[in-house]
Amino acid sequence: MAANAIVMRAFITNVIGVTDNAVRDAIMDQGLDDMSTLADMDTTKLETILKTCRRPGGANRGFAVTGMTEIRLKQAIQASSFYDMVGRPIDAATLTRSRIKSMKAFYTIEDKHTDPKEMPAVSKTLPVLKWLEILETTLQDMRGVQKSPLSYLIRDEVNVPAHADDPLRATKAYGIAYETFQEELEARSTHGNEAYKEDNSRLYQIIQRAVAGTIHESSIKAFERRRDGRGSYLALKQQNGGASKWRSIIAKAERESMQDIWDGRNARYSVYNHVLKHRAAYNNLLRASDNVPYQVPDAETRVRRLLDSIKTTVPEIVSAITHIKSCPLKQGDFKATAVFLLECAPIAKVPTGGREHSVAAVHNEGDINDHADFQYTEAKKGTTGVEFRYYPYREFNQLSNDQQKELTDWRRKNGNSRGKKDDENPTKKTKFLESKISALESHMEKMSKFMEQQDEYKVLAVTVSEAAKAPSGNRGILKPPTYNLGQKAADS
Repeated sequence: MAANAIVMRAFITNVIGVTDNAVRDAIMDQGLDDMSTLADMDTTKLETILKTCRRPGGANRGFAVTGMTEIRLKQAIQASSFYDMVGRPIDAATLTRSRIKSMKAFYTIEDKHTDPKEMPAVSKTLPVLKWLEILETTLQDMRGVQKSPLSYLIRDEVNVPAHADDPLRATKAYGIAYETFQEELEARSTHGNEAYKEDNSRLYQIIQRAVAGTIHESSIKAFERRRDGRGSYLALKQQNGGASKWRSIIAKAERESMQDIWDGRNARYSVYNHVLKHRAAYNNLLRASDNVPYQVPDAETRVRRLLDSIKTTVPEIVSAITHIKSCPLKQGDFKATAVFLLECAPIAKVPTGGREHSVAAVHNEGDINDHADFQYTEAKKGTTGVEFRYYPYREFNQLSNDQQKELTDWRRKNGNSRGKKDDENPTKKTKFLESKISALESHMEKMSKFMEQQDEYKVLAVTVSEAAKAPSGNRGILKPPTYNLGQKAADS
């Protein structure tokens, strides 16, 4: 105990900066007589201790504990709590002044941290394997009970390495194997305390909500009672992210980057889409390499595969490929190569007579010679500089009035206008007149039938009048029928 007190006295003097023996002893008399007691403290307890030192009451007038002493003690307590979470010793060797000061930025960032929004659910568009990758990234941004990234729950090794095998940096409070405090927490936060149990239960809740109602819900059923998030995660990963599935992803990515050929046939598949396919294939290879042994292709290999997948005679593209092959910088830079190809790609005219689009097409090896007669043309321009091609609505509205007029006149002249007048379309006008004549003839026929009915009514009226003059015994025998002339007229 005496040895611990000596170490604590030296720490308060040299690191905290309390040179007054009376003040130092007063602080130690309140229970801070051992380095290990710092981890049991928090800022509220420290404020109570220092308040007692300053105003102990009675005849004792107290001691002048400066504000700087209070700040440094609070920082030492924070550093001790951090070391306690990651399994580091709390002693004079770890609690140096430079390491304590390095904690300030960490706690400033953590105080402003907010967790991301709720995870999306597993679905057809978000399969479980991809969802697990999103979960791994999201857990790095979520904080647990002790402000540790929740990704510590799913790390590969449960046990943390010994402090001697994982030493601290000279002036930082995290190990030389890590770049940030978050990495230290992720790698060394313990799995054996109450905070872990609470965090693990939260992880189970996240997973359970995401897979509810899917075929994967049965995979985590065994972990429901203990609400074991880590066990649920490992079960899903084992069943859906095995080595065979990652090898399938590798095979598909290699096929897309080495076998799919672009030659400009399909206007709906542009050069841009082809480049995106190569980029997506590379990203899948990166993902797979994190799970199974695989050598990811370097930048030069990626460029070579992209150029080899382009089989075309388009002068602009051929020229661009020739330039890239003669430029060492572009040969080692996939992004620069892709941008250069897209800049050189001309506008292609679809051979079926459809609208003009950018150069595009993809198919499998072996179909190259089937489309050797495909020709590329660039859109012509008018005197106002407008290109004679299809424009989406918003793009058309951005043209000047002169350009819109010239484009509209060109479309009408070439039979590609939706706004033709009826007198400029004889066929349409003839059909319109024929329909009008047919309707008029039908109306005249109905009017003729109506007039015939009127004549019948007149004859009937005469008959009724003669019957009225007959003897009284015969009256009422003949009655005119009820006939709605207005309804008949409406029907006509």
